[in-house]
Amino acid sequence: MLRRLASGKSLYFINNLVDVNNLVSLESFLPLGSYDSGKIMGQIVFRIGRASESYKGIGKDLINIADLPVFADSMGPFGSPTSDSERTMITKATKDFATMIISFSDTSDLNAWAERTLELLEKHAHGRNLDFEIIQ
Repeated sequence: MLRRLASGKSLYFINNLVDVNNLVSLESFLPLGSYDSGKIMGQIVFRIGRASESYKGIGKDLINIADLPVFADSMGPFGSPTSDSERTMITKATKDFATMIISFSDTSDLNAWAERTLELLEKHAHGRNLDFEIIQ
């Protein structure tokens, strides 16, 4: 997104939930990912992509995720700090979601960015019953 803005292009608008995700990412300089919780099977783990793994990216072909940090469930990887999969993408039918804010260094600002995300989701995406948890 920063490259897009730096090249003089405008941001694209998807839906309010994804747009809040993108705004907070731009404000914080941290990668954020939002996923449809109804499409996530089992527990979410954050791990390194394996050599044989890939997934269809949103609006892209297959993305090789070997050696990249990824979010995965019992069905396999579905997101990374650089590109997310079609399998768990947010759509108009999404009722429940999980948003991940990723920091590879200092976590001291995560509470503030989580609060900012919740504030924007309540204001612009009709968010209700929102909560956050910091996992290290």
